[in-house]
This record gives sequence, structure tokens and C-alpha cells, in this order.
Amino acid sequence: MNEKAKLTIELMALAFLVNEETDYCVFIRFSGHIDSMEIEVAASKENYLNKVLRAEFDTAYKEWRKTDQPLIANLKSRIAVLKQILKDGAIDYSELEYQECTARDYFF
Repeated sequence: MNEKAKLTIELMALAFLVNEETDYCVFIRFSGHIDSMEIEVAASKENYLNKVLRAEFDTAYKEWRKTDQPLIANLKSRIAVLKQILKDGAIDYSELEYQECTARDYFF
């Protein structure tokens, strides 16, 4: 098993543990057909629409990138955040990038 596969499995296992052992609610969407992974952490299982963390990144080799290293770095970075959440039971926002956005959800 290559490093990418091992790290992806570790990331998914940690997401499961964060969901099980903390108040946070974790969503992972792996879309193999477009080589993408999206991870969202919601404030709680009751407040699952309030997403407090979000990451989306490529999961496969891209010809223009010439290396899988950015993917490995992305996986390791997200793994470190999930481990920290498990350890502390909270998110250390001071260590994360911040992007302000406005979103609207429509339901029917």
C-alpha cells in the first residue's frame, strides 16, 4: 500500500473518531470520479448545518503538478488537525487559515 492510500485511510479513521468521541460532526466526501476529497466539521451533531471547518483538495496525480507531494502534505496537514481535535476536544483556530465567505442554503 502506498503512502497516499495509508494517509487517506488514516484521515478517514480519524474523522470517524472525531465524530464518535467529540461533540463535532464530521462529513467526508471522496469523489473518485473527479479525484477530489472534501472534509467538513460541523459545530455539533445537533447543529450539523453550522460548518466550522472545511477543506477540499485533489486526491490524484495531475499531469501539470508533476508530483503527489502537495497531496501528501495536504493529507498530513488535515490529519494533524483531526488529531489535535481528538487530543484537546476543541479546534485551535489560531493555527488555521481563515477565509470569509457568505453562503445561502435553500431547501424545498
